[in-house]
Amino acid sequence: ALENCYNMKKKTLSPEEIDFIKLVGLDEHMLEAVQAQMRAEQAKGTLRRRCCSSTKQVASDIAGVPSHSAAVERRSAISIARERTPWLLLFLGGLLFCAQVMHNFEALLQRELELAFFVPLLIGHGGNCGGQAVSTVIRTLGKGGKDVQVTGLRTVATEGAAGLLQGLTLSLVLGPCLHLLMRISFRVSVIVATTLPILSTFATLLGSALPFIVTYFGHDPAVVVGPLMTTTTDTIGLAIYLTIATLYIRALGA
Repeated sequence: ALENCYNMKKKTLSPEEIDFIKLVGLDEHMLEAVQAQMRAEQAKGTLRRRCCSSTKQVASDIAGVPSHSAAVERRSAISIARERTPWLLLFLGGLLFCAQVMHNFEALLQRELELAFFVPLLIGHGGNCGGQAVSTVIRTLGKGGKDVQVTGLRTVATEGAAGLLQGLTLSLVLGPCLHLLMRISFRVSVIVATTLPILSTFATLLGSALPFIVTYFGHDPAVVVGPLMTTTTDTIGLAIYLTIATLYIRALGA
């Protein structure tokens, strides 16, 4: 009976169990010691379960992954659409700036048609860099930490430096390939190669900072971070690319 009570970690013993323990020779002080030990074991087990549960919940909230109870919750299509549509409408408005950027540089694109060939490449590259940073940061946040602010600043700085190194490496590979293998003009090859490090750095900085910012303001990162990062990277990345092209061609006097 004593072993069974201990294993079940009961807070108190039943009168029958108390009588049994007294029968086998345990006095009142020993009985109190047994009860105190069982309460301590139960408290430790409860604390451990709560800590594990809280850690998983925090990681799920930061990563945008629903908890078990939320995952099995049945949601209607209307409620899902109601939650996501305002954000998509906002992001759609942001993507309209891409069209405005293209319109503003229309004369440049007509004169240098090769520049238009690499718009999808650079936009896709920015999205890839930002997506990698977002995934890394969410995984880091899921592990938890003592000081999220310090961790966030360090993570953003590290991701930005990594993005710069990635962009420089890719530009050293892509630039010669464009000019020597694809027969792209030298100046367009230089423009694309120059844009890559800048775009990579911007995209990784943005992708690593957004999860912290969105979570701080209490929004769902799963709904907001990906589309917001893609929309911003597409618009600003395109503006960076065409601005570099304008400045470079103007410097050449062409």
